[in-house]
Parts: sequence; C-alpha cells; structure tokens
Amino acid sequence: MLSQLQEQSDVTQPPSRRMSLFGSVGNISVLSFEYNREVRDMLKEIENKGPRERLVKTIIVIIIPLITLLSICIVSLVENVENFQTQRETISAIQDNNDYNRVVLSLMAERGLSAIFIGSNDMAKEKVYSQLLVRRSKTNDAIGQLRVWPDGGLQTSAEVIKSKTDLQDLVKEFRHKINRTMNVTIKDDMDFYTNITQALSREAIYKSRSHDGNLWPEIVAQDSLLQLSDFMGIERAIGGTRFAACRLDEDLSEMFREAALKGDILRRMAETYHTSVAEHLREELSKIDSEQQAVDDMKESIFENANICESHGEEYASQQSLDWYGNVTEVIETISKVRNALSEQTKQTSKENLHSAQTKVIILGTVVSIIILLCLAAGIYNALHIQNLLTTIGMYAKKLHSKTQELKFEKKRTDQLLYQRLPKSVADQLRCNKRVTAGYFDCVGIYFSDIIGFTELSTQSTPMEVVDLLNSLYRYGDKCIYFSCTNG
Repeated sequence: MLSQLQEQSDVTQPPSRRMSLFGSVGNISVLSFEYNREVRDMLKEIENKGPRERLVKTIIVIIIPLITLLSICIVSLVENVENFQTQRETISAIQDNNDYNRVVLSLMAERGLSAIFIGSNDMAKEKVYSQLLVRRSKTNDAIGQLRVWPDGGLQTSAEVIKSKTDLQDLVKEFRHKINRTMNVTIKDDMDFYTNITQALSREAIYKSRSHDGNLWPEIVAQDSLLQLSDFMGIERAIGGTRFAACRLDEDLSEMFREAALKGDILRRMAETYHTSVAEHLREELSKIDSEQQAVDDMKESIFENANICESHGEEYASQQSLDWYGNVTEVIETISKVRNALSEQTKQTSKENLHSAQTKVIILGTVVSIIILLCLAAGIYNALHIQNLLTTIGMYAKKLHSKTQELKFEKKRTDQLLYQRLPKSVADQLRCNKRVTAGYFDCVGIYFSDIIGFTELSTQSTPMEVVDLLNSLYRYGDKCIYFSCTNG
C-alpha cells in the first residue's frame, strides 16, 4: 500500500523535479548507450577501412611504380645481355675469320708458286722449288694455328674435309704428286687449291656475317677484300705460269681475264660499302707504287698472251715469272694489310660495344637488385605497419570491451537506483521522453506511523545511526504490509 501511494505521489510531482531525478541517475545509462554505439561504429570503420585503404594506397604509390620500373629494367637488362653475348660472338667470329684468312692467303701463295713450278723449265724449277718449300712451311703453320673447324666439315666442290688434320694430309698428298711430276697440270693445281681457298673463304664469310648487324658494312668490306685477294691469287698463279711456260692456252687465258674482272668488281664493292677502304687502300698502294705499276704493265702483256720466249728468251721469261709473282704478292699482302686493319677496327668496335654492354648489364643488374630490395623492404614495412595497426586495434578492442562491460554494470546499477526511486513504468516512459500520465487504483491503503521520542533520540545519535534506524523500521513495515497483502 505504501509503495502504491508512493507511486501515485511521485507521478503527480512537478516535471522539473521528475527530470532532476531522472537526470541525476537515468542519464548515465542513456549516455553510456550512446557512447557505446559511437565507439562500436568507429571501431568497425577502423577495422574495415583503415588497413585496407592503407594497403591499397601503398600498392598504388609504391609497389606499382616499382614493379613498372623493374619490368623496364629487366627488359633492358635482357636486351643488353643479348647484345653482350652478340659482341662476344662477333669478336670470336672475327678471330676465326682472321685464322681462315691466314690459311687462305698461304694456300693462294702456295698455289701460285706451285703453278709456276709446274710450268717452269728444268733450269728454273730448282730456283722456284726453294721458294715453294718456304711457302709450304708457312701454309703448314697457318693450318696448324686454326682454332676451330666448320661443323660437319669443310665442304669443297670435290669432297668434305672433316678436320684440319685431313686438310694437312690432303695438301701433303697433292704436294707429293707435284714433286714427282705425276702428270699434274697447271689446271689441276688451280682447281685443287682454288676449291680449298673458296671453301675456306665461304666459311669465313659465313662466320663474319652471322653476328652483329650493326657492323655489316665493315664485314662486307672485309669479305670483299678477302675474295679480291683470292682472285688476285688466281691471277698470280696463271700469270706466273704464262711467263714460265712462255704463253697460256685459251682456257687459262680466259680464267685469268675472268679473275681480273671479278677482282675489279670486288675492289669497287669494298670501297662502296666502307668509304675509308678506298682512301686506306690508295694510301697503302702508293707505298708500293713501283710494284703496282709493274703489275699493271705485266698484266697487259698477259692479256696479249704473246710468246715471250720467242721475243725475249726462256731465261728472261723465267725471271719475269718470279718478278710477277713477287710484285703481285706485294699487292696481295698490301690488300691483306688493309683488310687486317679494317678487321682490327671492327674488332675494336666490338670490344667497345662489349664493354658498353657489360657496363650496362652491371648497372641494370644493380638497379634491378636495388628495386627488388626496395619492393621487399616496402612489402615488409607495409606488412609490419599493418600488423602493428591490427595489434593496436586489437588492444583497443579489448580495452573497449572491458569498458563496455563496466558501462553495462554501471547501467544496471543506475537502473536499480532509478527503479527504487521511481516505478519502473514511470522511469521507462521518462527515459523515452514520453509524457507520464497519472495512474488510477481502485483500492489503496494508507499507513501512518510515528516514532515516540524521535526528536530526543535524534539528538543523541549520529546521522548515519538515524538513517539506519529509519531504513530498518520502514523495511520491516514494508515487509509486514507486503505479507498482509499477499495472505489476504
């Protein structure tokens, strides 16, 4: 009955008093609820957006540019590695080309002396033979210094020579036939040596042209000079034979004219492909101007193909054959000198390109390594940063959970205090900012009580003792009223 009366009395209290009661206790739960909701939203936003946005930004700002730069550097590195390998192969091919060229020149010189030896009379043979032996020794040395041999053997028009040992044996056998004068003609001599020199020239040209395309003009000029030397070698052999044998038959005379024509074409080709060849060739030939003039004069005599022995005698003809051989050899060696200079220039250019490519490979390799390290460092830093961020969020979430539990506990206590001061229905309406209407009860009970001697008792007691006394009495009274109402 007392509680019902208390409920009725509290409802009729002024709004200001009711709000002060609610503001002193109930507002704590409302504020705690609002704070809890805001913190949860903030935490959710951090967990869902923070690390993800940071990761995306890191990838866009750091990783993607680094990967792009890395890709460009790798492509350039691969190109320079290929260029480096090409330059190495080019230098090796030039060296092999020079080896083949040395053998070709030696065989051409031997071919010319052999032809003169075959066409000479008995008086001149002994003199020519001593020079031929020296030339054969140089040819053997040149063949022995070959470092490589064509894959699958050296293909000539007659057969395939499988190794340089087979070539040495083949040349040695042919020399033996010449020494024994076993029906070896000048035509046989020309065919034998020319087949070998042309096969070696083709191999040298193939090796030089199968590499760096940037050096194509120099390589074509070198190949043209090599073939020019070969055709001049043919002219040397046939011309020497003409003087030794007094005159040429029609076949050899036609071969001489053809060799001279092809030689002129190849010289113009070399000068066209590389402009410095013409100037260098003129400069070097001017140093042997007398020999060059003698060759031109004697070539006109060979074209006429008159019997020199009838007009000047055999001894003169024999000496002319040696002079021709020596003069043409000087010209061929001069051409070879120009070719070797051009070859060295090409080789030097390849070495410079090789050094440049090697430097670029080292630089790009270093850059690629640095970029990879930067990518790894950026990835590790990003992973550690995100890990630290997630750890911080986790710690914050734990702390927030603890605070939330404390707030729930405090909310529960404030609700209990509020419900002790106000009826629950009234408190809930006030919390929702609703108007509280007065309640109607059909039957109520009013309890009046008084404590005899309370004033005197209060003066003799402390404030807390008075409060405890009143609290005990009214609790006891409430129990009695509740018991009586429950049992009817």
